[in-house]
Amino acid sequence: MDTEHYGKDLRYGAFDFLDDAGSLGFVTEVDSPDANLEFRVWKAGATASQPRFKITAGFLDDIISIRPDLGYLYILKASGVHRFALETGKAATENPLTESFDPEAVTLSDDAQVLALAEGRTIAIVDTTSGGVIKMHEAPAPVSDYCTDDCRIKHLAFIPGTRTLIYADDDGAINALDIAMGTQRSIYTTKSNHNKSIDAFALSANGRYLAFAQNDVAYVMDVATKATAVRFAISKAGGMYGIILAFVDDDRRLLVGGRELDIFDIGQQSKVLNYKSTIFVDRTRYYNASVKYVVPTKFLNDSWIIGIAGNPGGQMLAYRDGRIVRHFGSGRPSTTYLTGQAGTAVDFSSTQMIVGRGTDIRVTDASFQTWERVSSHPAEVKFLARLKSGNLLSVSKNGEIRIGLGASSTDLVRTSLYGDGHWVAVSPEGFFAGTDQALRKLYIRSGGSDIVPLDNLYQSLYRPDLIREKLAGDPQGKVGLASTRLDLAKIIESGAAPKVSISLAEGGQVSTTDEVEIRAKIVAQGGGIGKVEWRVNGITLGLESRGFERLTGGSQETVVSRKLSLDPGENKIEVVAYNARDLIASDAAQTLIRWDGQNTAAPPTLYVLAVGVNDYFDGRLRLSYAVPDAKALAEGLVKTGAGLYSDVHVTRVLDADVTREKLDKAFTEIGSKVKARDVFVFFLAGHGKTKNGKYYFLPRDFRYEDENSIERSGINQDQFQGWFSKVAARKSILLYDTCESGSLTSANATRGDIDERLGALNRMTRATGRTFLVATTDDAPAIEGYKGHGVFTYALLDAMERGDVNGNGLIEISELADYVDAKVPDYSFEAFKMRQVPQRNIVGSNFALANRGAVLGAVGADQKAAAPFPTKATHVVISNVISRSEADDAAQTTMSLSPGMQVRVIETTGGWALVAREGRRIGYVQQRDLVALQ
Repeated sequence: MDTEHYGKDLRYGAFDFLDDAGSLGFVTEVDSPDANLEFRVWKAGATASQPRFKITAGFLDDIISIRPDLGYLYILKASGVHRFALETGKAATENPLTESFDPEAVTLSDDAQVLALAEGRTIAIVDTTSGGVIKMHEAPAPVSDYCTDDCRIKHLAFIPGTRTLIYADDDGAINALDIAMGTQRSIYTTKSNHNKSIDAFALSANGRYLAFAQNDVAYVMDVATKATAVRFAISKAGGMYGIILAFVDDDRRLLVGGRELDIFDIGQQSKVLNYKSTIFVDRTRYYNASVKYVVPTKFLNDSWIIGIAGNPGGQMLAYRDGRIVRHFGSGRPSTTYLTGQAGTAVDFSSTQMIVGRGTDIRVTDASFQTWERVSSHPAEVKFLARLKSGNLLSVSKNGEIRIGLGASSTDLVRTSLYGDGHWVAVSPEGFFAGTDQALRKLYIRSGGSDIVPLDNLYQSLYRPDLIREKLAGDPQGKVGLASTRLDLAKIIESGAAPKVSISLAEGGQVSTTDEVEIRAKIVAQGGGIGKVEWRVNGITLGLESRGFERLTGGSQETVVSRKLSLDPGENKIEVVAYNARDLIASDAAQTLIRWDGQNTAAPPTLYVLAVGVNDYFDGRLRLSYAVPDAKALAEGLVKTGAGLYSDVHVTRVLDADVTREKLDKAFTEIGSKVKARDVFVFFLAGHGKTKNGKYYFLPRDFRYEDENSIERSGINQDQFQGWFSKVAARKSILLYDTCESGSLTSANATRGDIDERLGALNRMTRATGRTFLVATTDDAPAIEGYKGHGVFTYALLDAMERGDVNGNGLIEISELADYVDAKVPDYSFEAFKMRQVPQRNIVGSNFALANRGAVLGAVGADQKAAAPFPTKATHVVISNVISRSEADDAAQTTMSLSPGMQVRVIETTGGWALVAREGRRIGYVQQRDLVALQ
């Protein structure tokens, strides 16, 4: 028996047998400057345990699980689940220890769409319609040295009707932050160095006045002019819960709550009410108390409910128009007693108020005689608010944001916010959105005993569009429909992912050549074995599925091998295997291999695969610019690549050749030639469609019969992943100028649709490990074009000449992406009065794609005549007419038109119409000579 540790400081549940020999592992607390937990092992027959490693991890209420079968020690914290290897104590590199974002101040915009939280000097801005973080703002350093070590932001408020956030800190400064622009201006700065902290503040309902408390004085100032309108001395300020300010009675009066309750008339500059915050048990016994919260309510004749808490004791006051109109509660235990002691509250309806007390969320009625628990957080409830939708928003002190359905607070979405700014939002169905780092912090139990990060379900359940739909109340039933196909429960039922381990070929961690053979052992864990991904430095360079799912029996395993090309220096090799249904990914087996060789001094080769389809079999899908754009992009890279590359190889796949079979052939041929040091550009123009969170490209022979046609006949992400894995080039960029085919369903894009497309883009990036630039467009801009090109492609070509920001004569990937990101919205708005917003996912290092050079050229009159226009006719000529070069009867004749001839109207002006036929400009004719086609 280990007498040294038996029964002393042993963490509950933190012990397990490690092997068949009876070795017992357990966790105990230690008092050490660099750790607070120690993992020890007691071997059978030994008289004492031996320490194996020490770690630092959280508080006494953390839950610890030792899993010898998985090889990890698990620690569950508010900031996520953290893993440590049982043999070494090394923290899992994919899940670094990160504390939660613990807000000291929280506020909500008046339209309930933007939530702001402050911890230290960091402000997190959260979109309540998507559940995600918009940005993290780091407030500038304090203007004085009064509180340089811990100058916290303690108060937040939005100016009504704006996205301007007012915040105050311990340095006595009040600032206004424009969260859209990221700019700020000073509202108030304390001149004295004595007790500078802002104790409380409040904004009037119209946003004109700001009240704040400092050094037992309440000030009211004009936000615009910064002039102080009035100041009041506070009676016995600084209660147990600080000071609370609120504008009441139509902003005519200021409520100041502390150890006493004062009401000041702002116009008269006088005190109209003083109430002693004392809680009486009976005539002889009472408790000192303080105001804890102030809530405007719809019930009790639009009174303000004031919660007063003592130690112990609690009561409620109803205030209206300068007087206390009703008292509730006493020092005796009761529901009112508890409601008064709540930390925060919100008026929810004409009959209900919701309060947060400790970790619980409870609902009470206007009598304060009911006290129903409806939900809870893992930490103390910090903030409550009612959204415009009627749903309840709550925030806890460990950065968890919950949006629940009405007063029942049944979960719609939970967002976990971490101190490093990363976040993850999860719905009850298991759909999620968030940053990659945060997705590695949350774990689920799959396949009975396996514990895996949420990140391992990325390709199955990453659906930011469904998180948005869920928060909107699922108006179109998309979440419900998606969950019938696939949700967390169905994924867990599919069985655990296999385990993967890498065995190195002869030579071990160092290779003498630029190619190495890697062997991986894959052992099923109950869910079979599906596809296997091979990655080098994050890029997928191998993909295979050999029917492993057909293996049956209790012990399913296989050994696979693949030759992988290496970069000079250290190479990170990863192998990932999925379960048989390809729903759950394994943890990546990893190894590092160094190749000390060097690339040749000769420049690399640029390989361009340009794909475009105009002539769709389905006439509704025909385009005008996909083929010309594919040609122009390829020609532009040939011109600007000269001198930068040893050669530029272009493969064009156009119109009738854009089929699954011929694309596979093109990728195979390029893959046989490309070396790791080469550069690869893939350009795709045509129609795309995002369906059930996945991207599909529509080949030329696509036939639309119903919505299932897209999944049956479209080229999906898995196919593209397989094709790209054939291309060994480490430097690559994939350019997708594929418009969403709204013409198939006559549906206008919603914000949820855009989220779905972005989610598909993120999954494509994750699957391939390559950089994407994508035109997230609808039909109109792609069909109509911009100066003879699609808007996205025009911006790409224009960037070749104008995108060199650093002036080094090269167009780098980051410069190209920045230019396209800035120009496409401007071009599309100029042409179509709508802003297209391209999307990008840049992975890996930045590199030079091309030399700077003009590939567009000026568009003159002769080029205008030759510029292609859409081929689909819009009007028919009804008389013999002559077209003119300009909208003028005296202008030059360009062509004679006969009745019945079909043309396309490009623009109209002063009774004239500029027309085109078969994609070419004809000239101007009188509008009276045309009739619109029906």
